[in-house]
Amino acid sequence: MSERPRKRAKHTRSRLGCRVCRIRRIRCDNTHPACVKCSSTGRQCEWFQDDSSTSWALRPSPSARSSDDPLENRSLQYFRRNTVYHFASCTKNWFWTRLILQVADREPCVRYGIVALGSLHEAFQDEHFSNSRLFPHETPSGQYAWKCYTKAVGLLRERIDRESWQGVDVALLCCLLCVGFEWLRGCYVAAETHLRGGLSVLDQWTEVEQSKEGRLSPSSPTGQLIREQIAPMLSRFALQAQTFMATPVPWTALIVGEHQIVPSPDLKRARDELYNLLSQSYTNTCISQHSNTLFTTRRRKCAWLSRKLSEWYSIHACLLGVGTCEGISLLISYTLIKIMVESSVSTDEMQFDCFRPQFRLIVDLVETLATSGPSKLDVDIEMVPVLYYVVVKCRHPLIRRKAISLLVACPRREGLWDGICTARITQYIVDIEEEGLRSIAEEQDVVAAARVCRFCVWTDFDGRKSWVKFKRQGEQNWNKERVLLW
Repeated sequence: MSERPRKRAKHTRSRLGCRVCRIRRIRCDNTHPACVKCSSTGRQCEWFQDDSSTSWALRPSPSARSSDDPLENRSLQYFRRNTVYHFASCTKNWFWTRLILQVADREPCVRYGIVALGSLHEAFQDEHFSNSRLFPHETPSGQYAWKCYTKAVGLLRERIDRESWQGVDVALLCCLLCVGFEWLRGCYVAAETHLRGGLSVLDQWTEVEQSKEGRLSPSSPTGQLIREQIAPMLSRFALQAQTFMATPVPWTALIVGEHQIVPSPDLKRARDELYNLLSQSYTNTCISQHSNTLFTTRRRKCAWLSRKLSEWYSIHACLLGVGTCEGISLLISYTLIKIMVESSVSTDEMQFDCFRPQFRLIVDLVETLATSGPSKLDVDIEMVPVLYYVVVKCRHPLIRRKAISLLVACPRREGLWDGICTARITQYIVDIEEEGLRSIAEEQDVVAAARVCRFCVWTDFDGRKSWVKFKRQGEQNWNKERVLLW
């Protein structure tokens, strides 16, 4: 008896899932912004437009719609071809290279925000203003940048009034653009205001009970996007402001929470997790030691950070190295955090003498990164604050002077940090600590009583001058304030 031919089961292509999984005809778990299948195979996860699941949907390519305004098109193209690569730096941050451009294609407030930033960046790069910290009002690009910036802020306010918490993702994106715009403009008070506002919104959004009031749920696809893309960028901005500004910037639970380290080597995830550890390390370092209870808390936190850092290294060690700019940047950050964690228990400045190999490694890696031709303008922390930390904490004469020479030879602006200004301030610190010493060959030649343990700086970038005051180890009162010109 002949058997009937078996019929293959009929499979219908799912209407859900990312573009890549649908093309490959495999089941997609619909995880945003990147599904598990694409993440595990190293593919670029792309999504079709689906207004029912997110307030906006990612598109397969960051194409920019043309406009009737030639200046708008010019600034938009400048942002796409120049600004994003300056802001993304050597890490090729997906936030700047794709996410912002994709959202701008649909949201007018984001679009005018990046047009303003692109126009201002073009004015900043103009040869006539390349050495100036002033906002170039006289240039057409500068005037147009301010016009688009005010329009973006106005559109954002209308959107917030209309959609309230349903548009929190777009509001946070615009907040980041505003911070970047004000940093580039040199108006750090306005930048701090935008940053504090964004952190406040993010802090409120993370409270679970707020999802019951019709606000965006943290478990929604757009909520995941905020956690995985927007919150890490706010974390970096907050960390940078915390290391620069005299007034503390509030940290949110989402930023400094004790996140679990995911056991899979991934460049973006590795960088985000490392920044989270850096944020917590810096916070732990800033805790006052006048109370025994706080000191005990600090020791427990230090032990926890050491375990987390070791766990991070065991997972992502394969990404570290001198083969790529990304690997160099990660190795610099890892080495810096390791020093901060291991030295955070004690206030004795002499303890940093045992970290000479780590300081030398950091300076050599920064030199390699600087010679690889990275951007001289960045909104992220890459070199300048790192070299500042080396000069302040490493008393070896050759290492700290090499760090200062790198700041001068490769002048950079990294958000709030200016390389030339930092070089002038760090040279002043070296002069203070080595004053009256005949010869310095080793770290131990700089005695404990001569070492600076506290340092406060107020900077006027328009006037190119800084007001500084300091305390040496063991001193109770601040020394007389001094003005530095640079």
